[in-house]
Amino acid sequence: MSTVVEMRPNPEMRQKVNQAVRLLSREIKTKSMHDRLYDITKASFTGIQLPPPEVFRHSYLNDDVHVKDFGSAVVGYALVGHRNEDPYVISIATDPAYRGMGVGRQLLAAVIERAKWAKKNHVSLTCQIDNPAQKVYFDCGFRVVGIAKDFYGDEGDGLMMRIEL
Repeated sequence: MSTVVEMRPNPEMRQKVNQAVRLLSREIKTKSMHDRLYDITKASFTGIQLPPPEVFRHSYLNDDVHVKDFGSAVVGYALVGHRNEDPYVISIATDPAYRGMGVGRQLLAAVIERAKWAKKNHVSLTCQIDNPAQKVYFDCGFRVVGIAKDFYGDEGDGLMMRIEL
């Protein structure tokens, strides 16, 4: 019988999780990294938000992948594609055991900084209207720019958000 232990953020863990976000190059996009990120995806999303394995693999291989480490473990990621040359956050997820420690905020900050460095105009994303991560998006400077009707099919509309750089 296994026991699930819920981890609560504490100041020592927060300090340790403040390692830099890495951008994976094509050369280091391994199968084991892919599998770890897809495990985080499956723990984070359900329904239409959970991409089929082949869709996730395509994005993993072809888009920018930012990862967040805690010691030697990857605890979060952001997949970033490009629409009209500007970055679009396809997916951002944190291992449930590390939520509440600023991982998502650090990933978004890294995506925004890279976009500024590349002289992009904005970064955008779409989320479900009732997604609690909206607080992080707003805190990072994203603003609502529209509603994508039926973006999530039967699961509802999408909230289109963007940060101007």
